[in-house]
Amino acid sequence: MFFRRRPGPSEQISELDNVVASALPNADAETLRIVTAITALLGTVGYADRDLTAPEITAIVSLLQTVHGLGPTQAQRLVHALRTHLISVTTLETPRHTRALVELTDRDLRLHVLDLLIQVSAADGVISHNEVVVMRQLTTALGLDQADYNALQNSHRHKLSSLRDAED
Repeated sequence: MFFRRRPGPSEQISELDNVVASALPNADAETLRIVTAITALLGTVGYADRDLTAPEITAIVSLLQTVHGLGPTQAQRLVHALRTHLISVTTLETPRHTRALVELTDRDLRLHVLDLLIQVSAADGVISHNEVVVMRQLTTALGLDQADYNALQNSHRHKLSSLRDAED
């Protein structure tokens, strides 16, 4: 008997992949994987506390517009696809996206992505405990270490919910 390995759900092309491809029609396959991964991880952090807030959505749209070739309309389309498929993107697909960034990008770009993730988590004025946990997990999955996370997160330290709770 001959058995073929079927791709798991995290390896299949998702709707987010399709939307990124249509938003960046002239991009090569690696660029599409990188942009898809970044979009998905931004959503993952925003949804870590199970509430993707309006300020987080605004931050994601704004950060996506910094990608060469993505204007406001394309960024909005990506966020719409992200929100539509939020549960699968933030659970099933996360390993695929972190793996893509490790395989296709250098350390400096992964540090930049981590900084973007921190910006999204801080967008609503509070970095929740769940967001910290997810960002620390993503830090490791991106091949970075806790010192990298601590250094980047320090600029948003005043927004950590654990520190705010202690002050009240």
